Amino acid sequence: MQKRIPPETRNEEQVELPIIALNDMFYSDSSFTEAVNFARDTLPRSDIKSIIVPHHLLASNIITDLIKKSSGRRIDTIAIIGPNHENIGTNKIATVKARWQTPLGYVESDSELVDKFLSDFDLVSDLEVFEYEHSVGAMISFIKYYFPDTKVLPIVFDSYAGEKEAEKVNKWLSENLREDSLLITSIDFSHYLTEEEADKKDVETRGLIESRDIEKVLRLSNTENVDSPVSLATALMYADSNNLKTEIVHNTNSFNLLILKPTETTSYFGIIFVD
Repeated sequence: MQKRIPPETRNEEQVELPIIALNDMFYSDSSFTEAVNFARDTLPRSDIKSIIVPHHLLASNIITDLIKKSSGRRIDTIAIIGPNHENIGTNKIATVKARWQTPLGYVESDSELVDKFLSDFDLVSDLEVFEYEHSVGAMISFIKYYFPDTKVLPIVFDSYAGEKEAEKVNKWLSENLREDSLLITSIDFSHYLTEEEADKKDVETRGLIESRDIEKVLRLSNTENVDSPVSLATALMYADSNNLKTEIVHNTNSFNLLILKPTETTSYFGIIFVD
């Protein structure tokens, strides 16, 4: 039975937020349990300000490792940026005021930050974009586990967004995220290639990340290199704006993670940006 909240303690704004329901692309009990166990010995750090992780649940071990690594300091808000895979809606950038359902309880958007983002970008909260968007949804249960009281600022780019949108979002995040914030960039890398072809593309992409060649990152293929070049560019811009150093912690491929070896693969990076 759901516990009743006394009227005097009920937050009406929170109650009225629309709910984004859990689905199979957001959560898998077996993947979640395995990943949490994988990260059991991961040591939290206090110097991580931004991370890049996959949003495929197949690579959940990378997600838990980096999110747990980031938990060595107080974090009240997590901004999540990633692709709007289906290009839903009419805007190149979208956010939402909502509650995400998880097996551990709800995760709420940071209403104050979302309201400011909506106002500054002349947008309206767009629930339809996020109902099945796993670039955000796949992060939520892991966030709830490691940061149970943290709120989120979700931001997604459609495939038409480019340098202008990346610069604008980076500037806004750099000016508005508080010290008690973490930026998660939720992206997968090469798609639909053989393992050998994907490895070659990952070497190319790694070089651009390490050199922070943002101009070339924005020209990368959104299938052969990274599913959202604009999200990757925004993460690198944010690292530049905040004088963060890059540490590439993980790089692997679905070929390595699956028992039945696929002919078409997806590759993954796990990257931290530190003071």
